[in-house]
Amino acid sequence: MPELLVPLSQREEQVDRIVEGISDLHYDPAETHLTLLNVFEEFEVHGEWSDIDSGQFYDAEELPEAVTAAASRLSEKGFTVDVYHRHGDPAESILNVASELEPDAIVMAGRQRSPIGKVLLGSVTQGVLLGTDRPVIVIPDGG
Repeated sequence: MPELLVPLSQREEQVDRIVEGISDLHYDPAETHLTLLNVFEEFEVHGEWSDIDSGQFYDAEELPEAVTAAASRLSEKGFTVDVYHRHGDPAESILNVASELEPDAIVMAGRQRSPIGKVLLGSVTQGVLLGTDRPVIVIPDGG
């Protein structure tokens, strides 16, 4: 049974692309196991009045609605679906879960970024591509 790791953000357009993209791949839904992974990105804010840490907002039990909708839609298509939720650096978390689960491939939704945006903000997809020895299937941005 093919095992696919599918990182998802809470952006609905990305979720739509992933659901449609996975459906277009040549995997039999009845024979394919998907692990959806949502990463609550860690952050820190230091200011004059207080320090804020992302851990104060992370709830391991609370998944974004777009992620639960994706799980439901993929299950309806016949896939076996599990959902993981992590807190941390997105690329690092994806690589750690891939190392734990040893999926056959990682399926991600790419997005367009300017070269400056990539330098300043980094690219999760790029970090995963460079950090794994597993195949990575990138569902391109149709726009």
